[in-house]
Amino acid sequence: MVRTAKTPANRGSRLPNDWVLPKTWGDEAMAICPTFSRDRIRSIAAEFRDYWVAVAGQKGCKLDWSATWRNWVRKEAKAEANSRSRGRGYSTGEVDQWGIPR
Repeated sequence: MVRTAKTPANRGSRLPNDWVLPKTWGDEAMAICPTFSRDRIRSIAAEFRDYWVAVAGQKGCKLDWSATWRNWVRKEAKAEANSRSRGRGYSTGEVDQWGIPR
């Protein structure tokens, strides 16, 4: 039997240390969550880069970084929406000195 060289399976890669948010990815983020400002998206991108550059092992390797970015933005949008809905009903002016609603 003749053995042939195996074709390498799709392998993930790490996010480069010098990664910067591509304009197309920023545009995708604006489409996913139009309420985010460009500054907010830049801030999310900085958090994304710092997290993925620092994560160890196989968890830090991804096949599709663009899809990972879109999921990250969706989670940020969901977290922000949840945060806003939890705060609904009273403002900080309607709580006592211990943060308990009056």
